[in-house]
Amino acid sequence: MDSRLAEFFPPEAATKPIDPGPSAQHRLHGTIPIMPVCELRVTTQPRRDRIEGARLVIRLWYLRQDSGTWWPSKREGGVFVLAKNARAFLAAVTAAVEAIEQDGGGEP
Repeated sequence: MDSRLAEFFPPEAATKPIDPGPSAQHRLHGTIPIMPVCELRVTTQPRRDRIEGARLVIRLWYLRQDSGTWWPSKREGGVFVLAKNARAFLAAVTAAVEAIEQDGGGEP
């Protein structure tokens, strides 16, 4: 269970194991809150097979109120960047952040 939910679902109150959902297949590296029950997550997934390597995943996730677990949005496909392209993606994002900061759109 997400540690941010411990206040609402203390471990001693759990009577059965909770299915972690798809989050068990993702390594979480950062979040940007959108609403109390929605966030943009930056995760990675390990190599699945010889053809599909590790990847960076950026997509919206929603908190399921009934189970207290986070699930990716079905309507928003997100962005998947293969490991071989991750450095090029980093360079592009870095350049974009520098550009908006020069335009006065970034935080001080």
